[in-house]
Amino acid sequence: MQLLFLDDAAQRKPSRPRLGPIVAVGGISLEAGAARELEKALNDFCHDKVGFPIREPFKWSPAKDHWMRANLIGEDRVRFITDVLMLAAEHGAVALANVSDTSKRLATKNADKHEMDVLVMALERFNYSIGNDLGMVIVARPSGGRSDEDTFLADCAEIVSAGTDYAKFDKLATNILTMPFNNSRVLQVADLVASITTAMVAGHTEYAAPVFQPVKNMLRSDSGRIGGVGLKIHPDFSYLNLYHWLLGDEFYKRGSSGISLPDRRYPFCIGPDTF
Repeated sequence: MQLLFLDDAAQRKPSRPRLGPIVAVGGISLEAGAARELEKALNDFCHDKVGFPIREPFKWSPAKDHWMRANLIGEDRVRFITDVLMLAAEHGAVALANVSDTSKRLATKNADKHEMDVLVMALERFNYSIGNDLGMVIVARPSGGRSDEDTFLADCAEIVSAGTDYAKFDKLATNILTMPFNNSRVLQVADLVASITTAMVAGHTEYAAPVFQPVKNMLRSDSGRIGGVGLKIHPDFSYLNLYHWLLGDEFYKRGSSGISLPDRRYPFCIGPDTF
């Protein structure tokens, strides 16, 4: 069975020109046995090698009371995040991220808000990627309390049951499950993937760029491209040239047609910071 661990991310004020506020979901998928081994490896690394207190989480933006905020600074934090991402890759983790500009229209009719829209796109890609295997999706528990969690799970159950125009979700063994963020090191890796990728798309590269390469190495690819596969930025035709500048993609594919990148017909054809 393949497990997909997801967390959300957002950038309300991107620095990239004409890019509206963005929301995203991202994370890693891996075989169930490998997920168990990765959880243990991450715990051992955090506690024994780095000095994290028991059950103390790591994340991209640690709160003021988190051990990581005061004890891993500068190059030490870069090294830690890089090592964590490389551990995930060594256990067979494959990353994905779906990012949406909230000033644009929704991508799917199955969602009523952008936060659910990016989740639906992630589920479609995961459902397709697992072939004949079964899958299970674990997301970080919503922070708004039990009522928000119940609403979220009900919305997810409806989508999984109904499917979309692109996926029937018949490969998902259960409805989406939630888990407390602090209880799962693998979910904490999902936070790194989602947050680092979202920051790169937003143009906030000062802290994200030094640790983006190990994320990029894990992003799912197909026929030599990552854009639209491991990373989807909605809407594609506004931002497809970013796939070239951020990921190194030489072409964009939609259906049976291909477009060489960068393409002067679309924004960001000159560079990632020039609309």
